[in-house]
Amino acid sequence: MKEISFNIFVLSYIYFIKNFFTSKSIEKIYLKLDENDDYKKQIFFECGGGYWSYYCGIMKFIKEKYSNNILNKIVWLGTSAGIYPVINAMKHFNPNKSMSVMKDGLNEVPQTWYGLIYRSNNLIKKYCHDNYLNNYENEIISYKNNLFIGILNLNIICPIFSSVTFYYNFDNINEFTESCLISHGIPFITGPLKNTFVKHPKKWYIIRTDAGILTLLFGLIFGYELFMPYGKQVPSYVISVNSFRKLNFSWLWIWPNLDHHEKMYKLGYEDAKANETKIDQIIL
Repeated sequence: MKEISFNIFVLSYIYFIKNFFTSKSIEKIYLKLDENDDYKKQIFFECGGGYWSYYCGIMKFIKEKYSNNILNKIVWLGTSAGIYPVINAMKHFNPNKSMSVMKDGLNEVPQTWYGLIYRSNNLIKKYCHDNYLNNYENEIISYKNNLFIGILNLNIICPIFSSVTFYYNFDNINEFTESCLISHGIPFITGPLKNTFVKHPKKWYIIRTDAGILTLLFGLIFGYELFMPYGKQVPSYVISVNSFRKLNFSWLWIWPNLDHHEKMYKLGYEDAKANETKIDQIIL
């Protein structure tokens, strides 16, 4: 793999639009498959607000059912709440840890929107720093190519204008560690088309772009395959919060309620298990 590492990429509509207007041909927008790449699917988790725990339950079943050999041939994508199952897809990560991480966060701060968002954002970064680096250090060093990882940043004033931080183009572990430590906090002011560049003295840089509902909107209008990193070169599939059942929309915003998320986590697992045939069609 020369252009993307570890089958992890976080989708943003601005990624496509930016390349669309700067590329001379549409083919140059997409990553090119290396002769050694053996990707079978691009699977994208839509935005879902408070349904992140439901998604994690689905991923728990997927990791239990399928071997790493199968899962490693999938490019996992997600935006906003869909980032959580993407992190869970990492081969060294136990999906059950999702709920324990959130419990730790809620025990340390008041159970409020601000408290939960702040803690979840920083806990994800801590996970990336403590677990991702420990487990993938040798692979990162040996490949010496681009690392794509996304961190969810929620705008607590207007959640629709939330953002995703892209970290990429690292030569070594120290640069990635520095980026995780330097980029922190919550963007209080972002607009629907805001694109913030932060230049590092070395090579890597951060692009903070909007995610969530705007990605959903563009995907529904233009088709998600246009926004996949490999375009139509690899078959794609979208998992939404309503893929297996019609969920109650009012549950979407009950973020601080841990009991709610534990129930949604179990519900996602049971729904995936009850739809095993459909899951097979998605994965295989």
